[in-house]
Amino acid sequence: MRDSAYDNDCYFADPTVSFRGLDKWRRNLRLLVPFLEDASVELLALDPADRDSDGAQLLKVRPVSM
Repeated sequence: MRDSAYDNDCYFADPTVSFRGLDKWRRNLRLLVPFLEDASVELLALDPADRDSDGAQLLKVRPVSM
């Protein structure tokens, strides 16, 4: 698992779940593994977005179209 691009205090949110921290990101990814077979993600773009309430820079990530 390549997670060196993520800060230890990273924040993740989607329509179903949100959490903060690299350890929680790793844990949630491991929970998904049984549901994914040979899954991969290739980024199309990683663009700056607004800042959160603590002033941290947020990023907008868009996957490559399938």
